Amino acid sequence: MKTVRSLHPDFQNLLERKEPELIHLFQDLRALILELYPESNELLYHTHALTSVFSISEKLSDAFCMIPIYTNHLNLGFNKGTLLEDPDKLLTGTGNLIRHIPIKAIADYRNEKVKNLIKSAAEFAINDMDKPSKAIGKTISKIKKVRSKDMNLTHQIAKHFREIHFGGNWTCSNLKENLKDITWQQATTKIHSFNTIAALVYHMNYYVSAVLKVLQGNPLEAKDKYSFDHPPILSQADWEKLLDKTWADAENFADLIEQLPEEKLWEHFTDEKYGNYYRNIHGIIEHTHYHLGQVVIIKKLILAEQ
Repeated sequence: MKTVRSLHPDFQNLLERKEPELIHLFQDLRALILELYPESNELLYHTHALTSVFSISEKLSDAFCMIPIYTNHLNLGFNKGTLLEDPDKLLTGTGNLIRHIPIKAIADYRNEKVKNLIKSAAEFAINDMDKPSKAIGKTISKIKKVRSKDMNLTHQIAKHFREIHFGGNWTCSNLKENLKDITWQQATTKIHSFNTIAALVYHMNYYVSAVLKVLQGNPLEAKDKYSFDHPPILSQADWEKLLDKTWADAENFADLIEQLPEEKLWEHFTDEKYGNYYRNIHGIIEHTHYHLGQVVIIKKLILAEQ
């Protein structure tokens, strides 16, 4: 049995975050390409997709096929697909050069028609290259490494979320600082037609708590009509219980965002109608900023009357 060339650790680390079915399809398709053209150089990228590109040199311009792995699917791409003969009409796409075959099962590529197309693509690339390459069978990672948490998008989002709750944000106004000296009587004081501070705190936490449960693997169960229905606050202990829950949920929420694979941000949030995770998480941050502004104004009005 032939040994398949080892995956580069930069690529392997990102591949492990994909669904098992996608990983299996990628590994088998990659093995097939390297079996058909073992001298191929493998160029690795992580942009809009995690992609393994197979080239007859060290240049992307000399590539003959590739495997881009998306969130829920992968393709067998041909870099110069429009220039290839495709008698069986296997290729799809609308670009100037690139064409692809959607891959959903092993049978989509483990057949003579696709094997012949891969061979033809390699032969075309050899004939089309400017000059012969001395490099064969190399793996070249073009993946940019994350040097620190500050360069990771999910860590930046978690940081932004923490700052609006606990401080350090650009506006220099955070939820905990503005609520630290509010008594339970002030929190439940009604000003004009505004919601009370207690109702706003409950309302903000309601959505944080709902999305937190989704991040923990539970279904989305929140209903907008219940988002202001806080339990009675009849003492300082009741008020502090609500605050304690708010801070605990915020910390857990931020921790789980940090642990999200970055590609998870672009997946649908429980249902396509809600958009992706990125939209909903940033919506929570925007929502908190919006109501924090209301809390600050109501607090000033209460203090002005006392």
